[in-house]
Amino acid sequence: MASTDLQGSGVMTMRIREQMERLGNLKAKCILTVSALPIEVAPHNPDADLEQQVQNVADRVTQMIMTRMERKPLNAKKGAKASN
Repeated sequence: MASTDLQGSGVMTMRIREQMERLGNLKAKCILTVSALPIEVAPHNPDADLEQQVQNVADRVTQMIMTRMERKPLNAKKGAKASN
């Protein structure tokens, strides 16, 4: 997990994209999308230790990814049109 401000997000997404594009097997099997979104987390809990705080952020990121995946139709082939 990494964090940055809005100005640094472009650099971070570019580095992630470059590293992922180097994986030949990955490029042949999927379409790569890298994006940056703000993560809204619960207010700080002074009783939560660092591990709990990191887990809360990871849970929120997972929830955001799953929600976004549910909105996009999964296509068997690149360029295939979704049927309604």
